[in-house]
Amino acid sequence: MRRRLFLMLMLAGSAGCGTTRQSCGPVTCFPRYTGPTPGVAPCDRCRQGVPAPAPLAPIPVPLAPAATAFPATAPLDSVAGAFPPGSYSSSASIDAAGRSPVDPGVRLFAPEPAGPDSPRDTTRLYGPPTQEPPAAPMPSAPDDPNAAPPLPVDIPGFAAAKDRVANGLQPFPDGIAWLQAHHYRTVLHVRAPGEDDSAARRQFERRDLRYLSLEASPETLNRDVVERFNRTVREEGDLPMFVYDRDGAVAGGLWYLHFRTAEGMTDERARSEAARLGFRPDGDGEQRTMWVAVQGYLSNLNP
Repeated sequence: MRRRLFLMLMLAGSAGCGTTRQSCGPVTCFPRYTGPTPGVAPCDRCRQGVPAPAPLAPIPVPLAPAATAFPATAPLDSVAGAFPPGSYSSSASIDAAGRSPVDPGVRLFAPEPAGPDSPRDTTRLYGPPTQEPPAAPMPSAPDDPNAAPPLPVDIPGFAAAKDRVANGLQPFPDGIAWLQAHHYRTVLHVRAPGEDDSAARRQFERRDLRYLSLEASPETLNRDVVERFNRTVREEGDLPMFVYDRDGAVAGGLWYLHFRTAEGMTDERARSEAARLGFRPDGDGEQRTMWVAVQGYLSNLNP
């Protein structure tokens, strides 16, 4: 009983003392405490002869570094490293002026409402492109009655020899139809002596084309053959006319003689016109043979 009372007296005497234990009479107290404890009387007995402790210095609170300007291309890690954890301020810590207590130089403003004049997002999503219908063909110009007819593709070597007279090689069936469609009247076939021409005659006469044939070769070239050729290609009633042979050698030689004897052309121009129609004086085979026969005919004509 006495021991419990002694402990209670010790506790009552030490209430309100500081944290540094000192001997102060019959009780132990802590004189570093400078203020009274709420609800407990001050310990005046313990403060006798003890100097007052120095006031506690305030602990400085580190401020966040000032806002740093970063280039537009600065990586996110470098931007985030400039603000250590704990230095960010939430929206609740922004004052009425829009300033953050952590960084007074930074102002945060509320987003402005979009007005009628503010730019809007013009992004559009388009579906897959649709295939446009092919354009309508342009109407063709009317045929010019004075224009030369287009060249056929089924008559090898086709070329105009003179007015309303054309020259070439053996036509294909579609080429014969083309001659009929373009109002040709006569066909002159220059063939080798004794050559059967019955099949060729039937092909052209079936298309209502007048068929004429002339036997000629380098060996049989004479004045009668040349004059017959000149009369035929100038006969007005047989025009328009198409002249052809097997390879262009014999008909080309006759055209060269026609230009020299009937048209009065020079040798150079007659060669050029005959070459355009398939005659090759410097060629081989029958081309070369026909050129020798042509030179012999001119020599006999003008001794």
